[in-house]
Amino acid sequence: VNVVYISDIGFNVNTGVRMNNHNIYGNNFVYNFNPSYRFGNENGYTRIFGSYSTAFVVPSIQDLFSSFGNLDLNPQESTTLEFGAEFKKDSFTISATYFNRDVTNLIVFDPVSFILINSGDTKINGVEVNTSYNFTNSFGVKANYTYTNNEDAAIRIPKSKANLGLSYRLSDKTNFSLDYQYVNDRDDTDFRDFLNVQNVALDAYSLLDFGATRELLKGLNIYANITNILNSDYQEIFGFSTRGRNFKLGFGYQF
Repeated sequence: VNVVYISDIGFNVNTGVRMNNHNIYGNNFVYNFNPSYRFGNENGYTRIFGSYSTAFVVPSIQDLFSSFGNLDLNPQESTTLEFGAEFKKDSFTISATYFNRDVTNLIVFDPVSFILINSGDTKINGVEVNTSYNFTNSFGVKANYTYTNNEDAAIRIPKSKANLGLSYRLSDKTNFSLDYQYVNDRDDTDFRDFLNVQNVALDAYSLLDFGATRELLKGLNIYANITNILNSDYQEIFGFSTRGRNFKLGFGYQF
């Protein structure tokens, strides 16, 4: 059941509840409550928002029945709190959000018993900032930054992650984009020796991508992309290689 209320004074609420029925784990309710208030200003608005929600995730078939599965696993549950604000004036927009998630019955791999177990509780919190600005009708910039604090179970989650994007419209038919991404170092797990499973650190990396599109005919476009221009050597998952500099040229047609 979900209910949405929109008032004439800028106050809005989106709230709901859901019942999960599982033949092993029984009935479990999850719910969400999302209020917001928006008030206008000259050529823009300010919006204040919040959210409180719960989640219930049962172990997957792999979690239960694989070679490292565990039939005694309990469902993973969490509560998430968010609140923030957004400001817009003309073509400038900025928003900031604080988030906090409490997780119970966290499911992780146990290197001693070689099976998945419930390791207890963990807390994940942080801040995300997004902004965008159009200098002209043809040139715009957007950026975002996320800080995540997750000391207990920070597998592949960087503390800092940032993105910067530039877009330029040469004409109604020609567009260019340049995107930069920075990912801080993060922890992963080395499973190559199951008798000596270790935590490893994945190095920080930066990526720079370029893209261009051109409309040749109505519905027909040609595009060109260069990804990882700096030819960065990095890993998203320990032991798995990623692409170096890559070129792509193609056509797209929309009927």
